[in-house]
Amino acid sequence: MQRALRKFIRRVVSSLGTLSLVASAMVLLVACRNSPESLSGNGAKVVSPRKAHLIQVAQVPLSTARAVALQGRFAWVAQNFAGATLLDLSDPTSPTIVRQFAPADLQPLHFQVVDKPPMLVVADRFRGLVIWDVASPDQPTSLSELRLPGIATHVDVFTIKEQRLAAVACGGEGLTVCDIT
Repeated sequence: MQRALRKFIRRVVSSLGTLSLVASAMVLLVACRNSPESLSGNGAKVVSPRKAHLIQVAQVPLSTARAVALQGRFAWVAQNFAGATLLDLSDPTSPTIVRQFAPADLQPLHFQVVDKPPMLVVADRFRGLVIWDVASPDQPTSLSELRLPGIATHVDVFTIKEQRLAAVACGGEGLTVCDIT
């Protein structure tokens, strides 16, 4: 079975190119599901992939948690109208609250951490796009705010040609792209 599968994949990749590999894998999975014998003709079994082993190791009672962004051992938890919370995950079985941020400071629906320089890019319900310097996560400083149309609900940071940009979903108004270089 394994030899037949490897041979099939090599044939597909060499004849159709790597972009066709995904489509071929889907065909292969359907073929295996419907008729495992179709691969090798000898009644070989299709073995399911190993299931993920999931175990909860901790629970932090933040009833308004909406999103999380990781910065090293720290977790920034967006809590919308309740503000935000910074957790220390050094011991993942016992996260500790480092600092809580009042709604007057921040009302995030989503955020993302950028490594260099260390910034927290925030989709804030009322302020729009907010950037914080988080070089010292327990003592962040506000760098800038940009009001956006609608309600900023989600943000994703990306780079094109050395220009750092943020794509912000603005509820009721669409998508806004901002230069945050």
